Amino acid sequence: VSDVARGEAAVRTANAALRNDVERLEARLGSLAASATASVARRRGALDEARGQLDALVARVSVDRAAARARATLDNVGDAEAATRERGEALTASEAAVRASVHEARRAAAGELELLEAHREQTRVQYRARKGDAVDELVA
Repeated sequence: VSDVARGEAAVRTANAALRNDVERLEARLGSLAASATASVARRRGALDEARGQLDALVARVSVDRAAARARATLDNVGDAEAATRERGEALTASEAAVRASVHEARRAAAGELELLEAHREQTRVQYRARKGDAVDELVA
């Protein structure tokens, strides 16, 4: 009986640990997604503000000077947009990797649970067989 109880306790402990790992990974994934969304929104706001400042600058300066500054600013804005896009793609890839990791952890946990349940059943069968042998000895 104690083997079965230990087996069941081990299964419960393993299940709880796996649930905690999955919950922690899911929370981290949510945190990363929220952080990425906020970062992209901030960068878009900064880009919009830069574009607004550029428009005001073009209106105030001479055409030649404004054109040169506008080209430089647009290059910087383009670089910033590209960098923001690359960061967003990296965060998306990171999010996909975390999701894949969570999926793999769940799959591994399910496999481990199946093994533990099979071991528990085997322990029960062995216990019943020993119990039957002990009864046979007492009867004989």
